[in-house]
Amino acid sequence: MCIILLSDRTSISMVYYGVSLNTSSLAGNEYLNFFLAGIVEIPATLASIFFVDRYGRTITLSLFCIVAGIGCICCQFIPSDLPSLSIAIAMIGKMGVAGAFWTSYIFTTELLPTVVRTTGLGAASCFGRIGSILAPFVQLLSSWWKPLPFLIYGATAIAAGLLILLLPDTKGKPLPSTIEEIEFLTDRDSISLEVEAMSKDLKNVISWTSLENLDPKYINSCPSKEAVFV
Repeated sequence: MCIILLSDRTSISMVYYGVSLNTSSLAGNEYLNFFLAGIVEIPATLASIFFVDRYGRTITLSLFCIVAGIGCICCQFIPSDLPSLSIAIAMIGKMGVAGAFWTSYIFTTELLPTVVRTTGLGAASCFGRIGSILAPFVQLLSSWWKPLPFLIYGATAIAAGLLILLLPDTKGKPLPSTIEEIEFLTDRDSISLEVEAMSKDLKNVISWTSLENLDPKYINSCPSKEAVFV
């Protein structure tokens, strides 16, 4: 789990800073592109606030990463005579990675147990900075082939989005206090379903026995106690 979490933070940070620094390679005015890359973070942040509470942390983070990857890849295959469409798709990719960047902070904080939350968040941020360090070097690959940096960003974002699905969701669950609680976090859903089923069976037993005690005419219509407890 730690390896997936740290690798995702590295990938998200690399794509986030890489796309931000690489807007000058897009068609059109480079100053306008840089401005648009910054302004799209506002709806991305608002969307992340809405989606994390409605659909959970894992699905939201994975969806943002996949949208970012698709946007980064598709914008490089738009014909040169459609620069506006290429910029629009690239900005969709930037919006996706911006939403993933902010959602990852919420998810990381909720996923780590209390005993190592501060240390773990610091380690995740450290690995994120490694990704931001790699971003300018990936941009240099455009001297070999111009679309290559965005293709690397897109593939990295999609891979990160798929890996995130392997992590447990933290929506509606109490913050873990110990490492043991994290190890059994994925089993809580199945355990709660078993408890709910047992409680329903217990309610049925109580209802049958109560009917027997309160009104004897139900004795013949009710199953025997041996059948109930079997």
